[in-house]
Amino acid sequence: MPTQTVDFDQLTTVNPGDNLVLRFNERAAGDFIYVQAFDRAGVIKVDPKDALIVAAIADSGSFGPDENRNLTVTVGEAWDYNFFAGRMRRALESLEVTKA
Repeated sequence: MPTQTVDFDQLTTVNPGDNLVLRFNERAAGDFIYVQAFDRAGVIKVDPKDALIVAAIADSGSFGPDENRNLTVTVGEAWDYNFFAGRMRRALESLEVTKA
């Protein structure tokens, strides 16, 4: 399987309110505990309806039968590039930034 490189440098210019479209690789369900931690810390904001899905994935360690691995989050007031990128580097298949 070819390795895809995600351009994390695009995260150096994000601001609170910008959106990140995250696509997780198929083995990254266990990394959803970090998504929950980022949300609690205010690094990102997960929509409340998506938070239920994030919790289910974190608890089960599985994406379930639909294999939808996309998640859109909002950059929070406590954004920290190093904290986010350091933990998501192996989990993401792709990343897109949408400016607010």
